[in-house]
Amino acid sequence: MKGLARLASSKGTALAPEYARRLTELEAEFRAAESSSPGTSTLASAFSLVDTEAAIDWMRAVKPQNTCDIALQRATLLRDASRLDEASRAIEECPSRDLWVKRCAEMVLHQIPGAPVVSVAR
Repeated sequence: MKGLARLASSKGTALAPEYARRLTELEAEFRAAESSSPGTSTLASAFSLVDTEAAIDWMRAVKPQNTCDIALQRATLLRDASRLDEASRAIEECPSRDLWVKRCAEMVLHQIPGAPVVSVAR
């Protein structure tokens, strides 16, 4: 529904009120579930397939904790958005004192190419 809302907005219209209300409800449910979970964000992973910037925004709002898993997910999303400086800084947020953990994360981040840009325009 988030995609439908963005599409409607791009065409100068609004999402139907019942859909907008349901989208707000769903986001609140996901936000509550993901905010209380110590793991990575399932929803950000799903968003990243169609809207990397939305995934980054979601991570900032819902996953402010600093674990290495979350830092690596954030870095990967930033890399996919071609924001490489921010991606490198995200890895630095990994609280591990073991240098090998950060070096491993950096290798993963730099060895895997960014996600391809997919155009949905027709």
